[in-house]
Amino acid sequence: MAIEFRSHKDDAWYDAHLLSEYAGGEHRLRIKFATFPDEHDELINLKDLKSQKDVEALRSRVRKISVQLQDYECSKVNKGLVVCAAHSVPPEDRRYFDGVVRKEHRIVKGEEVCDCKYVVEWTSGPDVGILSSLAIGDICRVQQAGSKVLATDEELISPVLSSFLDRAKEKNESNFSNSTTISVEKVGCDSESCRTSNKRFKYNSAHKASVYILGI
Repeated sequence: MAIEFRSHKDDAWYDAHLLSEYAGGEHRLRIKFATFPDEHDELINLKDLKSQKDVEALRSRVRKISVQLQDYECSKVNKGLVVCAAHSVPPEDRRYFDGVVRKEHRIVKGEEVCDCKYVVEWTSGPDVGILSSLAIGDICRVQQAGSKVLATDEELISPVLSSFLDRAKEKNESNFSNSTTISVEKVGCDSESCRTSNKRFKYNSAHKASVYILGI
């Protein structure tokens, strides 16, 4: 499936594909951007995804490729629609950032070519919060809005990403479990009061572990 990735370098969306690699004893993800040479690749090491927050942040950077709107779809561009739109960056550089259509536009019936202008508020990129007037040729429809992705959708969007994130979650759960076990083992004495305190400590640790797992 064709995907796009939001670059860490400029926060713009680019057509890309993902590769899983194993180098220096570490798993890593390589992001290759379409039409760009290898020196523009981005690398993400598995060891750098240290928390569930890191996992979710990476997941939110990958989605189905946005679809260029056509003239005949003019009437479908309504207020509130999430779009990925072209942003001109001098000199003569066009990059794509997310935005939201903020104003209804006038539809001219019977016209084959759409001359409408759409007021879009940028939600990412250098002009966040600023309104721009854009033509339909500058706008793509986002197929997957927001960062919440079901596991089944994630697998369909990119099996490589799904596998990489599963590894990261397993690693973090293992590290969390090991750190909890070590902490519990350090607590101990022969008195009744200490054993009671130790039980409370174990209960709290188990509770934290269950919350962490449910949040995945």
